[in-house]
Amino acid sequence: MVAGSDDRGLAYALYEIADAIRCGDRTALPGLVVETCESPLVATRSVQKQIFNEDLERVWYEDEAFWHWYFQMLARNRFNNYTLTFGHNTNYKVPPYAWMFEVPEYPEVAVKGLAQSARAENLHKFQKITSLAQEYGLDFTIGLWTQLPVVNERVGLDYGESYVENLPGGVAGGDYCAKGLNRLLQLCPGVTGVQLRMNLESGIPHDKQTDYYKAQFAAIANCGRPVRLDLRYKSLHQETIDLAKDAGLDVTVSTKYWCEHMGLPFHPTWEDKAYAESRYGYGTMLQKDRNYRVIYRLWNSGTTRLLQWGDPEYAARFAESCTLGGGEGFEVFAPLANKGYGNKPGFWGIHADQSLVNYQWEQERYWPFYLSLGRYGYNPQTSKEIWEREFQEQYGSEGKHLAKAVSTASKVLPLITVTCQFSAGGWRLWPEMHPCMHLDAYRAIQPSDYSQFYAIAPFSSRQRWRGEGWASTHSAFVEDLIQGNLNSKWTPIEISRKLEQLANEIEANLVEAKEHQEKGVLDDAEYRGLEIDLRVLMHLARYHAHKKLAATHLEFFRLTNEKGRLPLVWREINSAQQQWQQMADLTEGKYYDNMVFGFSKEHHSDFPDRLHEHIGHWKDRLDEVQADVDFVAELMRNNEVPLETPAEENNFPLTRYPAEEPLSRKPDIQHERIESVAVGEDIVIKAQVNSEEPLRDVSVYLRPMNQTVPWKRIPLESLGGGRYEGRIPAGDISPRFDFLYYLEARVAQGGTFWPHWETETPYVIVKLNPRK
Repeated sequence: MVAGSDDRGLAYALYEIADAIRCGDRTALPGLVVETCESPLVATRSVQKQIFNEDLERVWYEDEAFWHWYFQMLARNRFNNYTLTFGHNTNYKVPPYAWMFEVPEYPEVAVKGLAQSARAENLHKFQKITSLAQEYGLDFTIGLWTQLPVVNERVGLDYGESYVENLPGGVAGGDYCAKGLNRLLQLCPGVTGVQLRMNLESGIPHDKQTDYYKAQFAAIANCGRPVRLDLRYKSLHQETIDLAKDAGLDVTVSTKYWCEHMGLPFHPTWEDKAYAESRYGYGTMLQKDRNYRVIYRLWNSGTTRLLQWGDPEYAARFAESCTLGGGEGFEVFAPLANKGYGNKPGFWGIHADQSLVNYQWEQERYWPFYLSLGRYGYNPQTSKEIWEREFQEQYGSEGKHLAKAVSTASKVLPLITVTCQFSAGGWRLWPEMHPCMHLDAYRAIQPSDYSQFYAIAPFSSRQRWRGEGWASTHSAFVEDLIQGNLNSKWTPIEISRKLEQLANEIEANLVEAKEHQEKGVLDDAEYRGLEIDLRVLMHLARYHAHKKLAATHLEFFRLTNEKGRLPLVWREINSAQQQWQQMADLTEGKYYDNMVFGFSKEHHSDFPDRLHEHIGHWKDRLDEVQADVDFVAELMRNNEVPLETPAEENNFPLTRYPAEEPLSRKPDIQHERIESVAVGEDIVIKAQVNSEEPLRDVSVYLRPMNQTVPWKRIPLESLGGGRYEGRIPAGDISPRFDFLYYLEARVAQGGTFWPHWETETPYVIVKLNPRK
């Protein structure tokens, strides 16, 4: 029997049977279909794509066959919403109504050079796309991120020339957009949701937000059918939400999951205060008395644009974390996000080597991304067999090694991003392609979770810093180590070793796949393209593993002036350079030389003095990487240390600290987690801590589910025999928010947190129940 609670659920069941047969041994057909009963963990599982470039998008946007393939692929992987976004930091197709039809009240508004017949054809294509989404069981959301063209708004906010002529400004411009939106919803019944950006990048000043959007809400409410409304949290006023509710709309507020990057699969434990309120996280939006739904948006477009990605473990943990505070789902960016930014004419594909092109549409090569986030986002308990069988179907019996290699390689970029995030914005940091600044700046890059990871050096705003100008008050690794005051954060040395471990695992699985391949299976275009991506990630992991050590030894030299550190810096920075050179050699002639995925000198809307170009190729960064080597060479010459000095055998002063070697066995914390408490009651925390080293202290950290509030540390008292206990006063717990806590046990050389980020969310979520 095959059953579903609705048409969509029944389709998922049928797709699963079809996939099991397709990937299995058809001579043993009865055993291929396993008895299964599943339901979604979260209600919304969405993929988002932005519109940037007419010539590049023509090959898929205007091809009906693409949409049949793409929507079926999303449905097979159990996504249930697709968001097509107009106006993401661009004036191209802003506002989209001008490209599709005439708004009767404003007949003079038109796109320069666009004939009426072309307008009608654009509308017809959009109508067809939205109707196909319905056919495959997908909701379709139109994202309207830039309402009115942004031209010379201010330095750092200019999307270039507007394509639309005779578009009124002020109140009349808002009226045009409201009438255009209402008409679009009436002409396109397949559109089931509208997503709006609320900050200044929308083209609407903050102080005009309620005035402008009130008319937009009325346009949605009066379109003749229910349409969901998704308001982005950044700069959103509660008064604006109330206006939407007053209009009778079903309101969701969506927020960024880990700034504008693919961080680790949990909400950051401790975000920088510059980001906390509403800019890059959930801020204060999870209060209990809210009048809106919540979903989380994984801004993977800042991190994983080009290279292949897929990790069932990450996807499962990510989906579970999207239930935080009553969250109802997630949205992720499609691969190749931002491709063609700036609408420069001309077509280019990502692969220069046509022998690697085994696809009609580039999205086809990213099936591991959709499989992992789709299936494991739907049900985190999905068997790993679902993941492995697709690789075995594609690559034969040794596909299991490639499945492991892909999931391992997919852990590299999130870890690099979290520990090298010099910009919360995705437009200044692209870790697939950026060396992450000069070595002297690299040592001061702050982690994006201050609770879990150490920075190498402290940071204060400085001249010519090309990232964002925050000023951290958190202590850093090298100074804490020298002062004998290490806490339990992961150190740069531990992160370096983890990256090296991931690189070794990628390489080992590639070797296994090659040695045991079935004849010719791994010679095809898809495998060769995948192998290049996996090896790039392997070299990228090793590049950062070495650069972190180089920066750590550099900071030791800065603080101690011991020249014996400089040969260590020299060794590591040369090793880092070798890894980047191998990436450049590996991709030379394989990937297109002038890929465009964001800002450039030719087309940007960022602050010019902070510009990080998001174009080109790995070989274009070789000069930046060489600059690090030259910097260290000059530093050694200035300090009269010969470049030939052996790293570990020299006559220069060098103090090695015991805590430079990470603990082989960290303290073990055992604790029965508290899942709910009543409002107004004290909470007793009990823990059993076993340690081979003398314990310095054991503590509990707590914070309401409100990122604007700092964590509070409460020491636990030793009761003997490794037993510790402490009390959280009821007055420390806000009744408006559920709260979070985690434990720490410290020894002289560091310590450990519980829970641990590698295996689970590194804090406990406690629900507050009403007072009895």
